[in-house]
Amino acid sequence: MTKNFTYKRHVRTTRPDLNLFKVICGQKLITICRSEEKAIEMCENLNNDFWFLDRGQTRKDRWG
Repeated sequence: MTKNFTYKRHVRTTRPDLNLFKVICGQKLITICRSEEKAIEMCENLNNDFWFLDRGQTRKDRWG
């Protein structure tokens, strides 16, 4: 288990009223979540399993 993935509030200049949260690793943007709870959950999953976002993306997984 690592602590490489964190989240911050994502501020957009075009829509500052929209609350978005970005999941980052170092300075690299990984994904954007619509709620803080989802961002926390995503960080926990990625810290436990680095390849979390790639799981279930094979043809067998999608069609099975």
